[in-house]
Amino acid sequence: MPVFICSLKCELENVSSLSVRDSVWTLDVKNGSSDETRKGVTIDADDEIDVEGSRASANLVIKFQDAIEKAHASILPTDDKKALVRSMTSEDSGEWVPFLAIEARGLEITAVHLGGDNFTLVTSGGTTFIPDLSEPDWAEYDQDHQLPVSITQLETKVEVYKKK
Repeated sequence: MPVFICSLKCELENVSSLSVRDSVWTLDVKNGSSDETRKGVTIDADDEIDVEGSRASANLVIKFQDAIEKAHASILPTDDKKALVRSMTSEDSGEWVPFLAIEARGLEITAVHLGGDNFTLVTSGGTTFIPDLSEPDWAEYDQDHQLPVSITQLETKVEVYKKK
């Protein structure tokens, strides 16, 4: 089964780290054998759905109209990621950083949409925020350390993981 890696790139100001905190993600998906697409599909790492005709379970099971079998996908748990994903640090400003890995069968992930509570941000002063990254720019002020904090020019992409 292919593994899809979701990455983000942004400019960071006074940000020490940006880490995944939520298990619910919104995706756009495409049938693996046709052009049928679904936008705004939710996948939750805490959901366990039985896959018909199998002993496996998945976090998302979906039936495309023109498909014979249901497609399914699972967010890879932290211990299975094998360093495929990581937190973003101040040194990563402007670079692509993988933050989410999803294994899928019968579907392709074409986009990931960030929400209001997917990440935890720690400022260079040590203050924690939950930034709303649903827009490409976010800004706040760290009162305790007198620092402007921002994430700008946010972009996401999804790629199929290729072993090196």
